[in-house]
Amino acid sequence: KRDSEISSYEQQSQIFRVTDQTEITMEMDPGTFTLKQLHSLKLLGINRISLGVQSFNNTILKSIGRVHTVDDVYNSISMISQVFGGGEGAKEDNSDKSCNINYSIDLISGLPGLDCAMWIETLQKATQLRPQPKHLSIYDLQIESGTVFGSWYENDILMREEEEEEEEGDYNNNDDSYRGSGNERQQRSQAERSTPIPLPNSSSKAMTSSVLPLPSPDDCAFMYQFASGYLRSKGFEHYEISSYAMSKTGSGTSKTPNQSYRSNHNQIYWAIGSQWYAAGLGATSCINGRRYARPRSMSDYVEWTKKLKYDQSTPLPLLSNLDVVGSSSSSSRKNVPIWLDGKESWQHDLEDTIMTRLRTKDGLNLNWIAEQKDGKNILDNILRGAKLGLELGLLKRDNVDGDDTLYLTDPKGFLFSNTVISSIFAELED
Repeated sequence: KRDSEISSYEQQSQIFRVTDQTEITMEMDPGTFTLKQLHSLKLLGINRISLGVQSFNNTILKSIGRVHTVDDVYNSISMISQVFGGGEGAKEDNSDKSCNINYSIDLISGLPGLDCAMWIETLQKATQLRPQPKHLSIYDLQIESGTVFGSWYENDILMREEEEEEEEGDYNNNDDSYRGSGNERQQRSQAERSTPIPLPNSSSKAMTSSVLPLPSPDDCAFMYQFASGYLRSKGFEHYEISSYAMSKTGSGTSKTPNQSYRSNHNQIYWAIGSQWYAAGLGATSCINGRRYARPRSMSDYVEWTKKLKYDQSTPLPLLSNLDVVGSSSSSSRKNVPIWLDGKESWQHDLEDTIMTRLRTKDGLNLNWIAEQKDGKNILDNILRGAKLGLELGLLKRDNVDGDDTLYLTDPKGFLFSNTVISSIFAELED
């Protein structure tokens, strides 16, 4: 089986021109793999592990339905060290080989039962791991209606929705209370800054008999801001709202992507005009500005794969020449499944670019905006929508490497990213 897997990987490597420098990441949860399986992954070409740690507290892990324990976290990192760096343990390995191990961990702030002191301890434990992770993804818990967690914390959801509406009104009305130096009011929009975390949708009995309290919005805002400052002091670059990369220069102020261990595949998704291939259930590809999505349900995906029949003399649709795949000619597109052919509107693509770029440290290149169709009007609208954010210090406009650049400040601008970006979108829609 291993030989067939390696053969399959070698074929894919030739198709996609995979080199020794290509970053290939495998996302895994602690306690779900063995040393033997890690060795197999390494043979397949995997050279970066993304580990879903989430917390260093067993009670909290249980409360959110995670099956792993803190011991599983340390044991998993120890195995990663042995396979990818020749090290022995997760806590004390200081070997030269272990320093070259490229792995990332995920953490979640705002979890039930978490307070500010525990969060500080969480970050300390994360940075004290040996070998040290080269990358951290830190997400804020978002509880949504319709889930078990949503039923547990229904009152909290309603309260936060009311506070967010009040905050947005203050922002748009330029209320002085929003500008206050005390920042108590500003801290309350913590829910708008990060990516939603999928949580288990199982019965409450299967989870835990007691519901842990959620941290307050003020505490969640503190967690975000503290993480930004603390990790930058430890040599991590805060290069995207939820992403931190270890700097190769020894500080958290890397000026270029090559100076830190940024996630390569994420960099592609956030870049202007980039394209990528994706395979598997619900996978989305972007080719020549067109996005294609495979079926999202398992039954639909299995049915689709069974029906796929291609002419052996022509390449597979998603592996064919980009000009052919992106062509509007019906004859050149005969091998592209109809469900893949869904061109998004130019307005949607523009908004997607603005949102993804503003979520990054590098910001939005306004020169690029000006070069687009109707660029002058678009730029005027963006700057009109950004005006209050600039006045409040949530946005900055600077010359960065010769480009007129608009970017969110760290951490306050990132903290209010949704409000700032929504204000810009509102001007674009008018």
